[in-house]
Amino acid sequence: MPGPSVSSTPRNDPASSRLETAAAVQSLGMSTPDHNTRILLDSRPHGEPTPDNFRFETVPVPEPAEGEVLLRTIYLSLDPYMRG
Repeated sequence: MPGPSVSSTPRNDPASSRLETAAAVQSLGMSTPDHNTRILLDSRPHGEPTPDNFRFETVPVPEPAEGEVLLRTIYLSLDPYMRG
């Protein structure tokens, strides 16, 4: 009798979670290969941040200059201790 199936990727694997998040963002059409969607702080929150404190912008992906590289952020964490 076969034993229980075992996933090759643990459920709490951070890399797997990052890939799932990136796939979800891409499926929403937030960024394309030639455009980035960025979330900017529009106003400093007083207390808990709300959606009114942020704005979305879509901008062209810059071309790296000589000696530069272009990186793609897949996962970004903003933890509470960073709020200052």
